[in-house]
Amino acid sequence: MRTHVVSLAAAALSLAVAGGGAAAQSSATRWLDAKTIANWNKPGMAVPRGPKSEYSEEIAECEKRAAEESAKSPPTPETRQVAAAGWLGAAVEKRAGDTTIVFARNGVDGMCRPMDYQYFVFVKGRFAGTLAPRPMQSRTDGSAWLEEKPEAQRFSADFARYRSDDPLCCPARTSTVTYEVRETPGGPLVVPARVATKANPR
Repeated sequence: MRTHVVSLAAAALSLAVAGGGAAAQSSATRWLDAKTIANWNKPGMAVPRGPKSEYSEEIAECEKRAAEESAKSPPTPETRQVAAAGWLGAAVEKRAGDTTIVFARNGVDGMCRPMDYQYFVFVKGRFAGTLAPRPMQSRTDGSAWLEEKPEAQRFSADFARYRSDDPLCCPARTSTVTYEVRETPGGPLVVPARVATKANPR
């Protein structure tokens, strides 16, 4: 397990040297700069498969460290679906009415920050989509965090936007994506309705 933690810490160090902005020009975050967002979610789609992970022990250790701060949430029908798709550490992040948002990650860095993580939205137990088209990495361009008090049909998430010379603590910009949960003939659907990007104060 120690070898894996060291490897993750080394990866984080290489990101620090390279700068988070290198990812800003990649296809992984290009959707945040589009005038019109092409929705990657489809009605009736299955929970996407999680990326291969070799860090189950590290995730368990991080959960153990945090046990004194917050009790581990019990499994739910939603978290079981996410776990069945190969994701680790699946837990309910927020609930609002019939909407449940699950967080899961298939890696952590040396400080227990999530790597290869994603948010999954369910409505009445049915999968409605994810908040990003691909898994995200903490402290890199396009890493997201959910708003504090989401509504059942409308909520937002903030995405860190790094430039090449930004320190990892302080991205230059933030992109806020507003999502809507819509009912379709094929089932509930998460739609990234709009995105607004602004500079962060220095």
